[in-house]
Amino acid sequence: MKKLKFILIGFVGLLVFYGIRQEFRALPTIMAVEPLGDGSEWAPTELRVLVRHGYFSPEFKEEAEARLGVAFKISYYFSEDQCWSLLESDESWDLMLVPDRIALRLDHLKRTYDINYERIPNHHNLMVSLPAQSEMGSLLRCSVPLFFTAVGIGYDTRFVGSIPMTWKALFQPANAGFMRGHLGLLNEPRRCLGIALIALGLSPNTTHPGEIKQAAEHVKQFLSLIPAMDRSAESVHGGAEFLAQETARQKIFLTMITSAAISRAMVANPGLRFSSPVDGTLLCIDALVIPRNTQNRIMAEATINFLLQPRISALLTNVSGFATTNEAATAYFDPQLYHGPAFAFPTGKQFYYLQDLGEAEALYQAAWSDLMAYYQDQVVPVIDRELGFDRTFLESNDYKP
Repeated sequence: MKKLKFILIGFVGLLVFYGIRQEFRALPTIMAVEPLGDGSEWAPTELRVLVRHGYFSPEFKEEAEARLGVAFKISYYFSEDQCWSLLESDESWDLMLVPDRIALRLDHLKRTYDINYERIPNHHNLMVSLPAQSEMGSLLRCSVPLFFTAVGIGYDTRFVGSIPMTWKALFQPANAGFMRGHLGLLNEPRRCLGIALIALGLSPNTTHPGEIKQAAEHVKQFLSLIPAMDRSAESVHGGAEFLAQETARQKIFLTMITSAAISRAMVANPGLRFSSPVDGTLLCIDALVIPRNTQNRIMAEATINFLLQPRISALLTNVSGFATTNEAATAYFDPQLYHGPAFAFPTGKQFYYLQDLGEAEALYQAAWSDLMAYYQDQVVPVIDRELGFDRTFLESNDYKP
């Protein structure tokens, strides 16, 4: 009888062990090597990554490679135009961190995989407010948002007496004579013209030629006040870094700028402030995308999951200054950065995401080219002769005469 009892106990134990083993095997994993489409397997040795300059530090790269067991081959871009030029080249990548509207453009062209969030368990760390935005639906399907920044007005309280509450305070300053030569403007077509459209009460995603022309005229009038712009071919986020530098040096008193850039300038110049105009602003997101021509989708998903670890997301934010969408990373942020404008998500105000407009993008590029030709012919000579700004003549990848 005892022997039968032991046999029954052993049999039940085997059943329990088998059940646990099967349940464990059913859990989603991101590190297992799965067959590719042709049934073969990929041995991870190298991951080709496309990323905006300034996001991945050498220290991060070293830690990520050690933790993931992969060698990163990183290609960097500066402007959005340069990013798209690379994407139209013969080069290919396994993982890309690109602007939101480029991610959407790639999705429209069927060049990306939909994100399998079951294989990225750390996605639960993302801001809960992101899915609540209707515009985020397509972006969340084809990419994982990682960084965000808002476009607003940066100003020096020593020279600007009141908070600039609307875009009119920038485009039509009350003390225009005093401000002449001490204003700043982003040099990226969609962002700059998008803000002008918002200031006019129009959509920054309009495809109406007349409205885009109206916005260009609005910017052209502002150019008569001799604003500073970045001329570098390494113009990141529309030249926001240059504008932050000149604002910190008290060369610029009032400027269109990103919240990320002004937050770093405030370290050097505590008198600086940032305002999100009540008439609306732009929220810009850089998102992780897995292209369909990836050679290592499994490792790309593992890398996304790694980037969404709280400490890693905070490391990237503390180095780059760009706010992460990872809400679980709060404890690891630089306190000064976290409590500054970098994390100024414009809640309670009208804000927009720039959408991919397909063929209508050419309308913005054409309007911008005309504006920059005017800037070169009429504004730059005055800057060179009278003001002595460095790096203000626009020669970036965003300028295509």
